[in-house]
Amino acid sequence: MKIAVINASAAGSAADAMMRIVTETLAELGEEIVHIKLDRIKIPFHGSSEKAPEPVITAVHDAIYEIMGSAGAVFVAPAALGGVAAQMQAFLEHFSQPQFSHALLDKNCMVVVSGEGRYAGTREALESMSRIIGHLGGSDSVRIWLPGGALETDADARLFVEKQTEDYYRILRQGRKFYPLETHTVDIAAQNEEDTPDVTVEIGDESLYNKIKERAQNQILTDEQEQDISDITQFVAQRLENPVKPEKPALPIKPRNKTSKQLTASMPHYFNPQLAAGIRTVIALNITGDENFGATVTIDGVQCRHDESASTDAEMQITVDSKIWTDILTGKLSAQKAFMIGQLKVRGNFLLLTKMDQLFTKMEL
Repeated sequence: MKIAVINASAAGSAADAMMRIVTETLAELGEEIVHIKLDRIKIPFHGSSEKAPEPVITAVHDAIYEIMGSAGAVFVAPAALGGVAAQMQAFLEHFSQPQFSHALLDKNCMVVVSGEGRYAGTREALESMSRIIGHLGGSDSVRIWLPGGALETDADARLFVEKQTEDYYRILRQGRKFYPLETHTVDIAAQNEEDTPDVTVEIGDESLYNKIKERAQNQILTDEQEQDISDITQFVAQRLENPVKPEKPALPIKPRNKTSKQLTASMPHYFNPQLAAGIRTVIALNITGDENFGATVTIDGVQCRHDESASTDAEMQITVDSKIWTDILTGKLSAQKAFMIGQLKVRGNFLLLTKMDQLFTKMEL
């Protein structure tokens, strides 16, 4: 199952930290993640007088097509002044184009918002995102909002984000459907305008209303019948406000034993761009042992990218057993120490190895 993650947060921000937890949890559950990083697209505002370059428009359209082809969509954005980041707002405006008007129709979505600062208005931003998704025909099945710094100060915050992500996973796996209740306001003209005032009725199903109206017009109701109808109307209204949904058995959650390959794929999320100024290099990884795979990590200033095959034209090549590599990524062992005791081999620019432990934050299993 493929899930698109649309991210408008800056690297190192609170929203970006929440995004990491969400994507890691979904990856551990075996889902395919499609990352859509909005700051790389430089999205123009829809309808702007300034014409955007064709490659940018193509990138925006390709991103929307990826969402359309995914089972679910996770929207991640920081909050500011009661709204979400301008990049997210600009991206969602493109859904108003005719060819994309049904891109989110009947799609279960997850909204993740985090605010930093006194005037963030995080909850208002979350409501704004929910309304936009609703207007586009989607459902915000799971919503998460946290104030900036909550992940650092509240030990339960990470667990909360993981739990909400698992709930979203179950919703997608079980194929749950949502049925938005449209409200139709209809004026019923009284048979005797002098004795009876006009009545306004709000119901969810207009066809049901028409049937009731047709019957009512053909008979005169007694006071007792009118009281019965009033009682039934109140009962139905309460049930509509608090619907009773049948419980479905929870799907089993797979164990969270992160593999060395999964940890390696997560390296860009743990990259420290503030410590990589001026560094432009390609590192090839040859992982052996219980897990046997190759990978390439490309660092270009403040950007970091992971590819699933080992480059043959890398500035530095690392060969290491998967268990040792896991210890290095989780901070149990430094890359330099592993080299000194013969557990890691290096070819090429050895000086890069001395910076590995600083360029990437240690991960958690």
